[in-house]
Amino acid sequence: MPYFNPVKRPVTIVGAGVAGLSLARVLLSRGVPSVIYEKASSAPRHNYAITLYPLRLQSLLKALLPKASDDKTSVEAKFRSSVGVGSEGTMNPSNVVLQARRKGAFRANRGSLERYLATGLDIRWNSAVERVEKVANGGWVLHFEDGKTVESKYVVAADGIHSPIRQLLLPDEKPTVMPCVVYSGKRQISREVFDASLAQNLAGNTLMEYSFGQTVLQFSVDEMNQDQVSVRWTFVRDAKKTDDPLFKPDRSFEAATETPPELFSEIEALGIMPKPWNSIVNVESMKEDKTYNWLMRSIALDPVDVQNLRQQGLFIVGDAANARPILWGAGANRVMTKSSYWADVIAEERVQQLQRSRKSENTGLVAGFIEVTRKYNDTHRVLSPEESTEKRAKRTAKRREWRKLQKEKRKGSQKKADVKGLEKIRKSSGQGKPAENKEVEDSKVTDLQDLEEGQKPSDQEKVEETKEVKDSIVVDRESLDEDKKLNGQEKPAENKKWRERIQ
Repeated sequence: MPYFNPVKRPVTIVGAGVAGLSLARVLLSRGVPSVIYEKASSAPRHNYAITLYPLRLQSLLKALLPKASDDKTSVEAKFRSSVGVGSEGTMNPSNVVLQARRKGAFRANRGSLERYLATGLDIRWNSAVERVEKVANGGWVLHFEDGKTVESKYVVAADGIHSPIRQLLLPDEKPTVMPCVVYSGKRQISREVFDASLAQNLAGNTLMEYSFGQTVLQFSVDEMNQDQVSVRWTFVRDAKKTDDPLFKPDRSFEAATETPPELFSEIEALGIMPKPWNSIVNVESMKEDKTYNWLMRSIALDPVDVQNLRQQGLFIVGDAANARPILWGAGANRVMTKSSYWADVIAEERVQQLQRSRKSENTGLVAGFIEVTRKYNDTHRVLSPEESTEKRAKRTAKRREWRKLQKEKRKGSQKKADVKGLEKIRKSSGQGKPAENKEVEDSKVTDLQDLEEGQKPSDQEKVEETKEVKDSIVVDRESLDEDKKLNGQEKPAENKKWRERIQ
């Protein structure tokens, strides 16, 4: 059954990144044409790896491979073999600090991912937006720097963190730099050297992370072929509150390749790296690498502004609307997941039914990442014998406490089960033999009454006991009076009151 498509003219998408390409591919599967306008002259060479979670991308995968004969497993396998690092992108979650332990997570080369998504799409290169305006008939007109204009009912701004369309329509919304230091170095290694020195230590993994207190070092295999392997190291830590030579939030674009000597001093202070790091992360080798300073930018638009624009047919998506740190692929996974939803909204022309989106803040992501690395510090470094003994002792104590707690829970559950079982037996027996049960209950009541009567004193016993107590009080009073007379300490008024109180 063909997908119902009320949209007649192509949807205009600005930006040929992951967000724009994903949306265009899903629209294509819905029968909705689109044209992508990109300011770059050709596809950029994004030769770095990101983590993808196929379980979150099922809607997109169905759009990419829509054949009815393709089951879920084969669809994921085809997608992974097309974009995964070394066709697999193997990743062991136990070797990383913050990666979510989602089943099936793997490392994908971003350049390969974008080329895969771009298959079959209409992309117009060298098309930089200069101006955008709303027209009376409800559509939008885009003016490009080369003089051409495009009119469209629906426009999607997927043009990145520095989105020109966002700057034109929402000039007060500006991205902020998160307080985090990130430096990344890239190196090319021959496949022969990689297989001989690194492959066996990596055990097939393409991502490893180690934490050293507040510092995290990430090692990633970004691309792999028969001849060469592209590897990357990334240095991450919180920015210092004052006088941090590595944190430069106001640096120029050209200064991104400048590496301060303090970076290598901090790395050297971490000590000797374990295998396979010692052949990659050493100061002498790192100085020869092509190193970049990454700024972790964040932005979250006002939901009211976003909703108003969407209801007019203009969608700001991806990093242009809600930027995420580039370290862990959170942004790519999010836009690929949302692409199916936005495609359905546009294809079915449901823009007036859109609900206000929730404004999310990203400023805590890096801080949360650093905090998690501290918790995993013992796992990702070599422990001394004393630390190992202490760690085993803590683990043993924790297990004992857990077993004790489980034992108490089982006892409580057994006790509840016994009570319920007795109640069930009583109910069932009460329904089966009413006459016999009545006799048993009557006998129990009689025995209880006899027991209570045997424990209660009779009236005669109460009178005799009271008389004995009064006689003993009188004797004690008389002996006390005699003692006071002998000592000359009698106080008639007080003694009179005392006698009246006793009587």
